[in-house]
Amino acid sequence: MSELTDTIAADLDDVFFSGSGFDEAVSYTPDGGSAASINVIWDDAFETVEFGDEGEVRAVQPACFAKASDISGDTDGDTVVRNSTTYYVTRKLGAEGSGDAVVLLLSKRAIHG
Repeated sequence: MSELTDTIAADLDDVFFSGSGFDEAVSYTPDGGSAASINVIWDDAFETVEFGDEGEVRAVQPACFAKASDISGDTDGDTVVRNSTTYYVTRKLGAEGSGDAVVLLLSKRAIHG
């Protein structure tokens, strides 16, 4: 990794995912795995933009930012529990790897069989 990448990764750990007020603990359960407490930055009104043949489509849905090292592999069927509410991971955005952040797009409805 580059010096800038290392600095950004350290900032993610030291500032944003350290219990300093930006983040909160949630229960994350990978499909078929065991629940673990991870720190995330929550966004109830995360906006996604998709571009297709018929133009731009915008959607607002809950999402959370997490360390990539806490979220490994395919997220199909994974869940996040926040304040006794279960959210289902619909999509993961971002790069894999230690120190990087990913965004988990969430839904209160299960979309996986």
